[in-house]
Amino acid sequence: MQTMVNAAGKARCQQAIKDAVPYLRAELGSDVEVAGEPTEMLYELVGEDRAGNPLAEVATTFPVRWRGGQGVAKARGRIVWPRGTLELQQLWLDGRELRMRAMLPEADPAA
Repeated sequence: MQTMVNAAGKARCQQAIKDAVPYLRAELGSDVEVAGEPTEMLYELVGEDRAGNPLAEVATTFPVRWRGGQGVAKARGRIVWPRGTLELQQLWLDGRELRMRAMLPEADPAA
């Protein structure tokens, strides 16, 4: 079942997918790629932080593939304003939660 989201929410869900890929590559190998459209997207305002800034929850489920197989990933994060940046909080692959370890930025292939 796909949850409908507005254009801003869809962009945030796409951002969550993009942010999740380096973690998936660290777990599964450098050839991990998104293998289709998200099957679920959620973007909803969930309240305020202690400073009164709005909080939004973002979650998306999407197919991935790599040399060793394929699976379904789910990423969940939170957006806090005024910065408005997405903080990825949890990531699952086929129902198994992956450890979110510190990552180095990926090398720019154009460089």
